[in-house]
Amino acid sequence: MDKNIFEKIEDLSAKIDKLLPKQEQANNHSNEELETVLSSFIQRSQKSYRYMSDEKKFQHERKQVLIWNVVLLTVLVLSTIFTCLAVNFYTTFTLFENIWLIMMIYSTIYVLRAKRVYDCVAFSMNSFFKFQCDELGVLMFGTMKKKYKVFLVLTCICGICNVICLWTEPVVGFKIWATILEILLIGLSIYVFRFKTVDFFSGYTSLQFTGKNNAGTQTVTIVVDLATQEWYPSAEEYENRFS
Repeated sequence: MDKNIFEKIEDLSAKIDKLLPKQEQANNHSNEELETVLSSFIQRSQKSYRYMSDEKKFQHERKQVLIWNVVLLTVLVLSTIFTCLAVNFYTTFTLFENIWLIMMIYSTIYVLRAKRVYDCVAFSMNSFFKFQCDELGVLMFGTMKKKYKVFLVLTCICGICNVICLWTEPVVGFKIWATILEILLIGLSIYVFRFKTVDFFSGYTSLQFTGKNNAGTQTVTIVVDLATQEWYPSAEEYENRFS
């Protein structure tokens, strides 16, 4: 997490009051002491990402992304079939498209496994983003893995090359259909992956920490909005944003 994140919390004592035993809540504590309490809580807590919507909207958006992914997978499969039938052999360009097909199958599985409140470790294992563990043990996700960027570009290039082959080499048939599918493959790969799937996962803009307070007498949940650095002392208060 940001090493200066505590400086961005207004009224730090009020935000973490529930972490302290009752007899200590009324006492004045320095910011250093409060930061130590909060850091200790974060390190031992269950850490999860939260999607920036209520459950109904989350399920709707996930369903839409899944539908688009199925459309993309269908076009990738049909493109392979019709291009191979048209040129009567399996091109190297189609091989790269099929590698992209496998990557998109994994991408679809990632969407299927997504939850509105997503455990950090589970999210890091089912994602095409890079994750890095910070000093408090929180897995922070950052940029997309390079191989996805590379193969998206390669797929678009290979799609163009396959179209050129279709119109410059002798073909058996299905030239028009193969050409249409190759063009659709390029457009849908960019739109579905970059503007639907990646944008969907970019909706995990908040972190949730759940654990016992210092006395071990109460389960406490704190939510932090990574975009605004605003902290919420309970999940309910965070949920009120969407009501």
